[in-house]
Amino acid sequence: MRRSRVAIGSVIGCVLAVLAHHDVLGYWFTGDDTIPLIETSRVTSGQDLVAVFTSPLLRGTRFAAEFAAFYRPLANLSYAFDFWMWGLDPFGYHLTDLFLHATAAGLVVAFVSTATDDDLAGLLAGCLFAIHPITAEIVPIPARRHDVLATVFLLSSLLLLLKGRDLSDESTRRYLGGSVLAYLFALASKEVAMILPGLLAAWLLLAAVPSVTDGDADIGSELRDGAKTLAPYVLVTFGYLVVRIRLLGGIGGYRQTPEITPEALGTVLADYVISLVYPVDILGVVPDTDAALVSIVLLASAAVVVGGTAYAAFRAGGLRRLLASRYGRLVGFAGAWLMAHVPLFLMSPGRYSARHGYVSLVPFAALTAVALVVAGRELRSSDSTIDVGAGSVAVVAGLLVVSLLAVSPLIHPYDGWKCAGRISESALEGAADGAGDLPSNAVIAILGLPTDVDRPPSTAEPKVKTVSYFRSYTVASWIRLQHPDSSVATYPIGPPIEIDGGAEVTANVVRLEDRRFPRLFLEYESQSPRCLSAASSEANP
Repeated sequence: MRRSRVAIGSVIGCVLAVLAHHDVLGYWFTGDDTIPLIETSRVTSGQDLVAVFTSPLLRGTRFAAEFAAFYRPLANLSYAFDFWMWGLDPFGYHLTDLFLHATAAGLVVAFVSTATDDDLAGLLAGCLFAIHPITAEIVPIPARRHDVLATVFLLSSLLLLLKGRDLSDESTRRYLGGSVLAYLFALASKEVAMILPGLLAAWLLLAAVPSVTDGDADIGSELRDGAKTLAPYVLVTFGYLVVRIRLLGGIGGYRQTPEITPEALGTVLADYVISLVYPVDILGVVPDTDAALVSIVLLASAAVVVGGTAYAAFRAGGLRRLLASRYGRLVGFAGAWLMAHVPLFLMSPGRYSARHGYVSLVPFAALTAVALVVAGRELRSSDSTIDVGAGSVAVVAGLLVVSLLAVSPLIHPYDGWKCAGRISESALEGAADGAGDLPSNAVIAILGLPTDVDRPPSTAEPKVKTVSYFRSYTVASWIRLQHPDSSVATYPIGPPIEIDGGAEVTANVVRLEDRRFPRLFLEYESQSPRCLSAASSEANP
């Protein structure tokens, strides 16, 4: 019976994720790296298939040679599969991304339900994960599916391990094997998955504390059992690192290592917290300064975390009894998960962007759901007229959920990626047509590349914060995909053009007698109309 309730909850989470993001199926290719990833991940021969597993991400491009080296073969394989299935039809790529996000939402429901033995907490966590505004930075962009893939397999690994520990020895081995395999797939999707062994160690430690303190178990035996459980994950991590170092010529990552300073740490933490709670001044009551909003959010968040933990420990009869509960273990585990990402943000790329927060949505959604459900039930069962502690936690968590719902993709249209896709489609199609008469080894100078509009962590209106358009290497990849015999190369010249909203683009390739290389001129006729209004005017001439 309970398994059926968890399955129904998972289906609800999946459906909500699809409802929140189904409009991406009508988008063109989005993200500056999507088309280069498609080109470099294609499998047209056995040699290409081998290269998927033995080459860095975006092999043969300036990105891999000059900016960063990453090893993500499973992500590459997903693009190869999409190209085999759909060619250059963007619908299929977005369908894959939507399916993966829906799967992740369903797994969040199953994981939290299993960890807390509470179906309602699991359902709320999965639904919050499915519609969180951060997902608008990830789901519409095929180039960012690495985070979604890693999240899917991390959750699968955790869920299989939790289920296996509750079964017999023989079944445990099968579930543990599946968990380790899922972890390997997570590593092959994105290196952020390396946090899993540490998280598992935290979970096993939290689970062992009550038994050890009560004298029901020996600390030595608990440590040995924990080490035995963790050993396969550690071995897989070591093997992955050996392969990665051998193929990349080092540990990989971004070429330029940022300087870690207290100021950088403060900025990363502030942006990280703000992106998760996603504050939007809907009522227009906060002063129009980011500093004021950052301070308010951080102070409020710190007060809720400290006060909520103190209150929970008091009501549970102490920290030990709190950890002995399934809720307490999940709270400690989720807190460790949230903090585990901070060093990664500092080391690579040295700053935090909303698009990096997808994996962190799992512990954030779990913490929020547990706080709301437990406090709500405490209020219902309280003997006193008003339980101030439970009421405060319930009100804060409830307001957070309501505010996130109000600015979620389910309610609010995040059309920034739609606009970017329209601009890229117009420009790249024009570039491919203009390059058809050029020599196959032509080098094209591009004038008028669009630049991203940098948005602060908090804005007065819900918008995509990390929208990007296309680069010079995107143009080259698209031309080569359209003309398979071409080996065209491109490079940018002139200042970039700032784009915000919809724009009609003309792309003309011109060969000038006084210039060595042909030039691609990109001109933007209009920058003010929003994408939705432009689409509406086309539909109603």
